[in-house]
Amino acid sequence: MEYVDWVSFVLSFLFVIALLGATLWGLKRFGRMQLQDRSGQSSIKVIDTFSLGARQRIILVEADNQRILVGVSPQAISGLGQWPKDQAPEFSDLLRDAGDSAEHFP
Repeated sequence: MEYVDWVSFVLSFLFVIALLGATLWGLKRFGRMQLQDRSGQSSIKVIDTFSLGARQRIILVEADNQRILVGVSPQAISGLGQWPKDQAPEFSDLLRDAGDSAEHFP
């Protein structure tokens, strides 16, 4: 009789773990629906990202045919530049220019 109770316990435990996994997968899969427009395409795209440190990064974002360079830290999000999509420079050029200008400051 005790053997049947352990089997029931293990099967119930596995069912709960599987249900939890399915819920987390569903949230990951369908949680981004708020950033999509009616055509099903995402209205905000992360083009590239560059880590500056443990918690700071520079992100190139595309939204409404604009490319926006954003600095992100734990304290703030700062806009660093904005260009029309067809006139935007390459991300590597932006990083090189930002590094060159940072060398001139003490």
